[in-house]
Amino acid sequence: MSQDQSGPYGIPPHQPYPPPPSRPPGRGGRGRTIALVAGAFVLVGAVAAGGVLLIQGKDRREPSRAAENSPPGTAGLGGLKGAAAPGDGKRYRLTAPETILGGTYKKDPVTSRDPFHDVDKQTLAIVGITDAQSVGAAYKSGTTATSPLKLANFGGLWGGVKDPEATVDNMFRTLILGIQADPTGKPELEGSPRAFKPDRLDGNAVMKCQKMKTTDPSLGPRTFTVPVCIWADNSTVGVVSSADAETILLHLDPSLDKAADVTARIRQDVRVEIAN
Repeated sequence: MSQDQSGPYGIPPHQPYPPPPSRPPGRGGRGRTIALVAGAFVLVGAVAAGGVLLIQGKDRREPSRAAENSPPGTAGLGGLKGAAAPGDGKRYRLTAPETILGGTYKKDPVTSRDPFHDVDKQTLAIVGITDAQSVGAAYKSGTTATSPLKLANFGGLWGGVKDPEATVDNMFRTLILGIQADPTGKPELEGSPRAFKPDRLDGNAVMKCQKMKTTDPSLGPRTFTVPVCIWADNSTVGVVSSADAETILLHLDPSLDKAADVTARIRQDVRVEIAN
């Protein structure tokens, strides 16, 4: 009898995804605060990429076939089935500049990483991005003693996106897959993704946001709620988590409206037109 314990996509259900980058030990109260806030963020990119990795190495089925055998709660991965959404006729790539948000956030070389680096193009095509390339970075602001710490993590993909809304939905489903495979069982999504259209979100871009709650065992019994926003247009897809130390440490409810606006501003900073 076969002893194959493969998951729904033909690989072990608890295949580890890339670990978040290590954090240097904090010194004193401020160092502890930075570690606590960073702990709420590094997991988001790992979970997102982990869900995509769960469909890597399978039999490369068409999205309609993959949808038939998706885990409960994922509703299938059908990003390539919809009609093409109209765009502005231009093509864009994504970058990881040294600063974002008017220069107030600087790239953090310690925690910056590309969460989708190990995911192949065929797998990303099933999610809805063809011929994809990836980039990622972590940013922080307010690192002085009198300025509150703020963080933003960004993971991006660019290539061809036929149906932006379906691709956003598929990316949220990969979060579910990644959470289901997480061995600690700590992360969980609250509610359902909500659509947002901030003023800075131009063209045919689609954005949805949702809250993710997690506990970092290495930092004690602390629960963090982090807003996660995902956008997609005809060329780019971005996953952004952003918040500040005060919201996390005081267990305040993060604002999805604020997170959506920050994500739209980050999109403007990292998206660059590809010259013909």
